[in-house]
Amino acid sequence: MMTIKDIIAKLNRYPEDTPACYALWLPGDVTMRAEERGMTLTAEDAANVLESMQHRHDATIGYNWDVMDVHIDAI
Repeated sequence: MMTIKDIIAKLNRYPEDTPACYALWLPGDVTMRAEERGMTLTAEDAANVLESMQHRHDATIGYNWDVMDVHIDAI
């Protein structure tokens, strides 16, 4: 599972003024979305959703709420 530490290590390979575009999803995003949909997830569930999203990422579709919903539903 990717962590903030992993992301920082990856970013540290580049000069600080390198242009970039980055989407960041955190466990709070997952639990908030689940609650909006009438579901309650544990911290472990939220971490598993993020891991699943990262592992199955499709660059053509990207990360979005609909993609997250699919992964939440799979929990």
